[in-house]
Amino acid sequence: MSRPSRHSPQVRAHPSASPARGGSWPPRLHVLLTVVAVVAVNVLIRAVAVRLVAVSPAFKPLQGGPVVFFSVLGALGAAAAFAALRRLTRQPVRAYRACALLVLALSVLPVLGLRHVSPAAAQQGLGPASGPEVLILLVMHVATAVLCLSLVPPRTGTER
Repeated sequence: MSRPSRHSPQVRAHPSASPARGGSWPPRLHVLLTVVAVVAVNVLIRAVAVRLVAVSPAFKPLQGGPVVFFSVLGALGAAAAFAALRRLTRQPVRAYRACALLVLALSVLPVLGLRHVSPAAAQQGLGPASGPEVLILLVMHVATAVLCLSLVPPRTGTER
């Protein structure tokens, strides 16, 4: 490989392209792409699921609006958690992974509880959910966690 001559123009990388800042994407774009990926995957899961399984139109968690809203909320929450851990810990990727797995485990509990809800919750469209409806929500939670675990901590080559 030849060395550039001192007369050739030098290309400088954008400051956010440094490995310490998250690869070649600016951090905000990285977060936006993560949000879009999470929303797209969950909308796709929902679209396939409602064609395969009878989902009650009264069951609000599986309607389009809540799927998009909570997908965005989950991805933004993951990005905010990673940003905070990056400032607060010496090993932000390791801490983020542990935090994300804990949040996933905790998020599964209310979903499992949708099988047995109070009459007041049932009137608000929060159940009781069928087994397949609960399974669809669990798949969405796991898909969101997998995407956030793989996309939120930017690949830097020097992960800690």
